Amino acid sequence: MASPWATVAVAALSCAMRAFSAAERHCTSANAASDSASTSPAVSPPTVVRCRAFTARRLVLTDPPFYLLGYFYGDAGLPYVVYFRDAVCPGLADACGRAGLIEYFQPPLMVMDPIADAPEPPLGLEISVVDDATAPDHLAVLAEAFEAPVELIQRAFSATLARTPGFTAFLGTLDGVPVSTSAASIHGGVAGVYNVATIPSARGKGIGAALTWAAVRAGAAAGETTSILQSSKEGQPVDTRMGFAPPAR
Repeated sequence: MASPWATVAVAALSCAMRAFSAAERHCTSANAASDSASTSPAVSPPTVVRCRAFTARRLVLTDPPFYLLGYFYGDAGLPYVVYFRDAVCPGLADACGRAGLIEYFQPPLMVMDPIADAPEPPLGLEISVVDDATAPDHLAVLAEAFEAPVELIQRAFSATLARTPGFTAFLGTLDGVPVSTSAASIHGGVAGVYNVATIPSARGKGIGAALTWAAVRAGAAAGETTSILQSSKEGQPVDTRMGFAPPAR
């Protein structure tokens, strides 16, 4: 079997790293079952707004959008994930299929509106904005939490991303040990929450929720009243308890 890193695609953008492990598992099993693996759609309840995520295995660059994607990420040496909503991008799912991408997940979109007050973080947890001094710890936590090569994380989360207007990364340390991350991307009146990741040994302690709150409250501090995130099967119960819910439209 080919190396999973040759068959899995990961986004260079911050929003897609959360999907890395799921994409790897799907693509690896798809390769074992068939060299011409097809889509693996998830059944979506009609009340839940879901994005669609496609990961690249073998690209057939027949549609113009994928020429641009292939060349951009190919030059950077990075694979990628495509996130979109059918209502916003009709026909893109068919284009993804023609390009050789595989659908592996439909993450539910969740919204907090208005942004609520945050509870106190767990005892011993300190949350800080990532700077040059803490950037290596931030990358190391992302790599361990997402089970991804640190070299890939370093390329995907470059210093350029950290300097992007509206983007702020957070690092959580428990008793002085780096254990969790999150990021806020604030644009267009909305605070997006990304890269909520906690290393395995620190999970189940409310740390991921606390880092999510850090990103949410960064939006409130910037004057925004709405926060959004793309949840996961594991994270959706936590996000719901925090006050996130599927959007009305």
